[in-house]
Amino acid sequence: MRYQYFAGFALVAGLSGCATTRDCDPRYDPGFFGSVNCHASDAYQGRIDEGKKILADEQELKQQLAQQSAEVEKTKQDTEAALAKAQADLDGMERELGDIGGALKQAGKANARLTRRIGQYQTDIKAMKAKVKKGNPQIAERDRLKRELAALQAAIPR
Repeated sequence: MRYQYFAGFALVAGLSGCATTRDCDPRYDPGFFGSVNCHASDAYQGRIDEGKKILADEQELKQQLAQQSAEVEKTKQDTEAALAKAQADLDGMERELGDIGGALKQAGKANARLTRRIGQYQTDIKAMKAKVKKGNPQIAERDRLKRELAALQAAIPR
């Protein structure tokens, strides 16, 4: 008679061995025999390994995003520094042009042609400053204005 109980138990245990992956989902109660099967078939360990892989992938993605964020911040800082330098250069050029205009007036040799050129360059510098404030520095144009400023300084009789 004991063998009949054991045979019945073995039959029930064997049939419960057909548990699916969904049956091993911890959100659902697989029952006693299903739980035994889940432990025996390493289905729980598979779910744990899958969760660890997902976590590792997410951590790697987080690290990549942090690196990209740092690169963007560095680019932003570099751009801000370039804009500040361009603004300072233009301010210096504007002061130098003012000095040239003052020197021409004091010397009493205000040449109409030079005065017109100075006025045009002042307008150009103001336009460049407006562009720099908008975040669009045009380095070649700024360098051209610097060369013109040097030419003006050389043209002034001293």
